[in-house]
Parts: sequence; structure tokens; C-alpha cells
Amino acid sequence: MPHLPDLNSTVSSVDALSQLASRFMAEFEKGFSLRGPLNVEFVLHQTRSGFPGRPGGPLTSPVISKQDGHRALIHLYGPGLMDIPIPALQGWIDLELAALSLSLQDGAFKFNFNREILPLMDVSGAAKQFIRYLVFNLETLVKRIQAVQLLLDMDHGLPLCAYYYTTISPSGDDKENYENLLPHRWTKAIFICKKCKEYNPLIFLAQQGIFTELETYWWACHDYILPEDRRLMEGLADISLRSDDSSFSEQIVLLFQAVKSNLLI
Repeated sequence: MPHLPDLNSTVSSVDALSQLASRFMAEFEKGFSLRGPLNVEFVLHQTRSGFPGRPGGPLTSPVISKQDGHRALIHLYGPGLMDIPIPALQGWIDLELAALSLSLQDGAFKFNFNREILPLMDVSGAAKQFIRYLVFNLETLVKRIQAVQLLLDMDHGLPLCAYYYTTISPSGDDKENYENLLPHRWTKAIFICKKCKEYNPLIFLAQQGIFTELETYWWACHDYILPEDRRLMEGLADISLRSDDSSFSEQIVLLFQAVKSNLLI
């Protein structure tokens, strides 16, 4: 098993962040060059003003990507990235670039919600929007796995592991939210799908023999999750990591059916 890179060297200033982001973009482009042009730019924010997200609300992430047609922006909130280990920053930026690069390819992720999901669960109004949001998280999950695969193909696995190791941590707020959601199965389903976006890539890395301890560490940070929900998450990981010829839309349908049978009926 390869060892993590040195995590003692950290981002020390907004200027350093800007230089590092440009360097990591150039390194990514070098490995991505054979797949086509990369139309992505960084936007560096020194304050919350103009940074994506709800004004005055909590900062959900200091790195947020926005796609506009065949062009994409990666917004970096400088103060939120101070003191992050430099290899972890590279892994974070790599993951955003990989996901955007795949999404910008024509026809990469085709999925029709009305045709694929509504026949499985006939809902309307607010319930339809709720299910649409749940499915959006499942789509993001499958895209995240493909982005991780791209980074491994480019030999960028170690910075990715540094990113996950640095950003995974016990959260009292998460535990409280989860416990409050236990009586509300539909809302808990959203929580589970969101957590799978983080958990499933770790299983994929472990399957490749890369930093297998990350899965154990993740569960140690999430030991509050009930056994039945853990089994569901492991089942969703199995579906999302299958190496058969399932299309993107077929995977989403299989994932949705698993969530539906466990939490939505």
C-alpha cells in the first residue's frame, strides 16, 4: 500500500493558493491532454461576497464548481482553504477538474428523470421535486466514481487520498442531523445518498489496493449510522462500483430502486 504524501506543508496565504491552483491545473491538463481541451477557470474569492452559496448561510464548501455550457468555473474561497495540506488541495482540485472534464464531454451523462424514474414512483408536486433532488445526488455519486477512475488512470491517486484523509472527520452536527432524521425515512434517504458520494469513492480506492484504511477510518467517523443504513450504503456502493456494461442511466435506476425499496415505501 502506498503511503500518503507529506501533509505538514500547508497553504499559507491567498497568493500561495492562487499559484498552487494554477500549478495543479497545469499538471492535470498535461495528463488530460489526449482526452480533449479543458475549458475550466479558477475564480479566487478573499471574502464570501460573490462566492456561490446562500448569502449569510453556512459555508458548505470552500471549493464549488459551476458549469455553463462547455465552460466551467471553480470558485475557491481563500480563507476557507488556509492551512489545508498542499497534497490535499491538489487532490481536491484534481477531483473537481476530473468531474468537470467528464461532464463537459458531449453525451457523457445522459439521463431522463421523467422517463426513467417517474414510472418507478408516480409522484407529483413537492414529492416529485424531492425525488428529483435525491436522484441528483445519485447522479453525482456515479459521476464522482468515474472522476476517481480518471484520476487513477492519470496516476493522481495519492493526492486524492490526501484530500479524503484530510477532509473526513467526525461531525457532531452530522450525528445530530442523522438522529433527528431517523423517524423521517424520505429525508433520511437524502442524508444516506449524500454520504455515499463521499463513502463510495473510498470503497473504489480500496478495491484498487490504494489506502485501504480510508474505509475503516470513514466508518470510525460515522459510527453513529445504524446497521441497516450501513447495509444500504454498502449495497449502493456495490451497485455503483460494478464493472459490467451498465450505462449511466441504468446505474442510476438500480441505485434508485435500492433506495426506494429500503426507505421510500
